[in-house]
Amino acid sequence: MKRVFAALAMLCLGVAAHAAIDPDAQALIDTGHWKKLRAMAESRVVANPNDESATFLLAYAKWAFADLDGAQALVEKAISLKSDDPSCYYLSARIYGQRAQRAG
Repeated sequence: MKRVFAALAMLCLGVAAHAAIDPDAQALIDTGHWKKLRAMAESRVVANPNDESATFLLAYAKWAFADLDGAQALVEKAISLKSDDPSCYYLSARIYGQRAQRAG
């Protein structure tokens, strides 16, 4: 359990350091309001399926809830929409790393 929280903290730091996330989303991340972040990102993705920032945030929220399949599909879409954002690659690496750990 401690490793999960440590990973989340590292991801938060990585996201904050690399991406220009809107302040509302960053506040939700900083305070651990994952359900609110997911709801906000889902509504933005529904309104605009090609919103790369919302797609990334939804992937991030799904990763936080351990939905690795959903997170991976969304982060790959975010990469296809905005290939110059290192946060997308960082999250993708975290997902693959977590999958490798679970595979044993």
